[in-house]
Amino acid sequence: MKNKLFVIFCLGALLITLTGCSSTKTLTCKTTEEKDGRTSNSTLEVKIKDEEVKDMNLTVEMTLSPEQQYFKQSIINQMLQKTNKVYSTENGIRAIFGMGSEYFDAFGLSKDVSYSEVKQVLEIQGYTCE
Repeated sequence: MKNKLFVIFCLGALLITLTGCSSTKTLTCKTTEEKDGRTSNSTLEVKIKDEEVKDMNLTVEMTLSPEQQYFKQSIINQMLQKTNKVYSTENGIRAIFGMGSEYFDAFGLSKDVSYSEVKQVLEIQGYTCE
C-alpha cells in the first residue's frame, strides 16, 4: 500500500514538474484624468503567466460635458480608427483597446517581465493597481 502511494506521489510530482503549475495572474490598474471638461477613467488589465505578458486590454470610459455631447460622434469616429469596440454611453463614450506588443514600449515594458515589475512601472505612471 505504501509503495502504491509513493508511486502515485512521484508520478504526480513528475507531472507537475513537466507541465508546470503556474497560473495566469491578472493585474488591474486604474487612473482618472480630467482635461478640457472631460473626465476619462482608464482601466488597464494585464495578464501575466510565467513572467511573460500574455495580454493587455485598456478600457477607457469618457464622461463628456453637455457642451461636448455635440462632438460625441466625431470622437467616436476618431476612436474607431484605433479599435472597433467603441460604445456610446448616456454621458459619454466607452472604448476597449486590445493592446499588442507595439504598446509595450509605450508603457516602458518588455513582454518578458514579472508581475511586480509591471505593477511598479504602471504605478510610476500614475496608475493605482490592485
